Amino acid sequence: MKRLEEACRILEALWTTERASVEGVYYQVREAIHEPKPVQRPHPPLVIGTSVDRVGLRIAARHAQTWNMARAMPEEYRKKSALLDEYCREIGRDPALIERSIQFLPDAMQGDTVALAGGFIAAGATHLIFSCPTPYGAAGARQVWNEIVAPLRGEPR
Repeated sequence: MKRLEEACRILEALWTTERASVEGVYYQVREAIHEPKPVQRPHPPLVIGTSVDRVGLRIAARHAQTWNMARAMPEEYRKKSALLDEYCREIGRDPALIERSIQFLPDAMQGDTVALAGGFIAAGATHLIFSCPTPYGAAGARQVWNEIVAPLRGEPR
């Protein structure tokens, strides 16, 4: 995780400065040039996936435009999201600037997946990432759409 944090600092420096210099424990970059600069401002969005309380969520608070968590239940997701908010406030960052996503396997969940997805939305998720059931393919993607996404959007099953 500490290497990830240094890598984020290096990427941000390469994308936003003429010559990037970052002296880290794991990586050192001196007067590095990255051209052309990205069209996104201030730089391309960073998506950081973690559920590690003290290290990972602090890295997400500092660098992520989107935070992702995998394989959780809505209450655990809500607690981690609240912790991310706290870490953002500690460094003076508006927590609302970080989008929230959850990734889960609908076929591995017990119970009503539509209700579970709704629980994640209620817990603050702005993006739901569903893995298609195996075997992977168009049929699995259609199944996820028809059985989960369409009902969440208020479309009939």
